Amino acid sequence: MGFWIRALASVIDSLIVGTLIILASWLLAGQSQAVEWLEGLVPLLYLAAAIAMKSETPGKRLLGLRVVDAQGHSLGFWRSLVREVPGKFLSGLFLGLGFLWAAWDRRKRGWHDYLGRSYVVRKPGQEVAN
Repeated sequence: MGFWIRALASVIDSLIVGTLIILASWLLAGQSQAVEWLEGLVPLLYLAAAIAMKSETPGKRLLGLRVVDAQGHSLGFWRSLVREVPGKFLSGLFLGLGFLWAAWDRRKRGWHDYLGRSYVVRKPGQEVAN
């Protein structure tokens, strides 16, 4: 799947997760350790769980995208976790080159996709009309 639609899905996911963190931070005011934990770990676990359970994040769902393995199946929790935590950390290094890699890769895969052995594809019935 192309770089720009994946980038837009990431922006949507960031807005959703950011809003949830702001709301949770407001509810947990005065509990700084809980807020720090929410800001760091929970977004990554949330996205990994969303991919493992539904093969999509909210942003990907809105844009008709799925994250699958080479056979078109769901990644499962552990592979999703590898893709989302160390994979996206690695992709973010060196000025985000691992994310930009998807723009030049012939299979449109970022470094996190290679690490998680994953592909981002359109959902069936969501193909773009010519």
